[in-house]
Amino acid sequence: DQRRIRRRIHQTIQQVTNDIERFSFNTAIAAMIKLVNELTPFADRAFAAPVACAGDALVFSEAVENLVLLLSPFAPHLADELWERLGFTGSTYQAPFPHADAEVAREEEIVIPVQVNGKVRARLTVPADISDEQLRELALNHEVVQNYVNGRTVQQVRIVPKRLVNVVVE
Repeated sequence: DQRRIRRRIHQTIQQVTNDIERFSFNTAIAAMIKLVNELTPFADRAFAAPVACAGDALVFSEAVENLVLLLSPFAPHLADELWERLGFTGSTYQAPFPHADAEVAREEEIVIPVQVNGKVRARLTVPADISDEQLRELALNHEVVQNYVNGRTVQQVRIVPKRLVNVVVE
């Protein structure tokens, strides 16, 4: 659970940074809201336990501090107030803007939709570093896909790397 939250923290930092550079402020705010929505049940479970785990507290602290810093370009006075309540001195503008760790942000598994003649028929949960050939094999051997392919000729298998498999049958 800690690993998932840390991954989400760093993915949010990446997204907010990119969104600010592209002037996509609404999606930056949406990314922060998404993190808060994931963080709330994590905090409830982490701090409701009879003996709170120190690791959970550190991850929660990392998330809250980064959220305040990410919020500062959008709501500077609120961010400074929260920053002070967290025990920091000075303005959030004096603190370095968070930098995402790409290794922590990287997904371990991804979900790939499999289409047969343009309609999604299955979804595969696969390792993020899967090769196109392995993905093709898994898609063609999937039970649901087999039902649509059975007795028909596979004309083509199109793969959009890390995104989609489309099987075209006669």
